[in-house]
Amino acid sequence: MDVTVTISMNLVESLVNNQAQICSVLLIELKHAMELFLQNGLIRGCPVTLEGAFDFAWRDLVLEEPQSMSISDDDTSDQYLP
Repeated sequence: MDVTVTISMNLVESLVNNQAQICSVLLIELKHAMELFLQNGLIRGCPVTLEGAFDFAWRDLVLEEPQSMSISDDDTSDQYLP
């Protein structure tokens, strides 16, 4: 079975918090991840929502640094740097 889901960029932009600074590349990646999530869910017969797709894509693409990994001013170690 072939399922194609297309989401408009305006819809993706409307789901992002207005106060967040989001670059266009991230918006495109969010759109693509949401479309894949919805396609795969529909093919499997799972209930899917746009909100669920957005939440999944956001968690997958936007890494939030855990507090335990934050670098303090007195930490001279470069173990967290790329």
